[in-house]
Amino acid sequence: MVCGDHALGYNFNAITCESCKAFFRRNASKQNSLRCHFKQSCQITSVTRRFCQQCRLAKCFQVGMKRELIMTEEDKERKRIKIEANRARAATKNNCESLLDVINLTAVAIRRLIKMCKRLPEFRWLPQQDQLSLLKHGCTQMMLLRSVVTFDPDRNSWKIPHSVDQMSRIRVEVLKEARGNIYEAHEAFLRSFDPRASTDINIINMLTAVTLFDPDRPNLLQRDAIRQQQEAYYELLQRYLETQFSEGDARAIYRHLIHKIGELHRLNEDHVRVYLDVNPSQVEPLLIEIFDLKPH
Repeated sequence: MVCGDHALGYNFNAITCESCKAFFRRNASKQNSLRCHFKQSCQITSVTRRFCQQCRLAKCFQVGMKRELIMTEEDKERKRIKIEANRARAATKNNCESLLDVINLTAVAIRRLIKMCKRLPEFRWLPQQDQLSLLKHGCTQMMLLRSVVTFDPDRNSWKIPHSVDQMSRIRVEVLKEARGNIYEAHEAFLRSFDPRASTDINIINMLTAVTLFDPDRPNLLQRDAIRQQQEAYYELLQRYLETQFSEGDARAIYRHLIHKIGELHRLNEDHVRVYLDVNPSQVEPLLIEIFDLKPH
């Protein structure tokens, strides 16, 4: 990383924080015009990074950031879609034979979650410290929740679409490789999820927001604001159900979904242990950052 600040993804071929990503985008082409007033030996940290642009840019190049990867938003979106499709296709070859394949595939899902969360204005308005805490401590629960969307109960597998006519499958049984009863617990969660909710992406998106804006995450600066956002999404969910179902069904589905949110907390602990058990040298760098994985 460039300045040592928390990072949640690859930017221009290196893991960086959002600040260094934005800095590099603005200044990558100015390599010959920037000047250092301190003999080009500045130490770049999250505190000093604003003091010397030349040394900061040099550090960006040193860690592997590439000027040629700066693209237009349209180019970036096309490349992102292509890369994620290739990653998912590679990770799910032979229908994902190992637990390690599934673990690395979740890096694709986490990148999508981060992108989705950053589209929410109420998330972007939060301090970066709060954004990091909500994502790091909520990404597993959000993935577990959204796993109900692609679950095929007839084949006990997840369907992973790559394009309109290409799809891979991940067998739920691959979770049997993990310690404990994680397979049984996750399968029960999937099979007991009300299909009226799992097939409605609006409901899943609102539940994802409820899970994201959890005021009980650690080290939050604006806990009250986050609590208000969660309550707003709970209310939005309730009103949406009332427009889609009869009064009795809406109440029953809402109670069911609240119960499922509680189940997510219990499932989350077991799934996080799966990540902590793996060898960091075998997993995607993003997972090392998210789960603070240490060499065994």
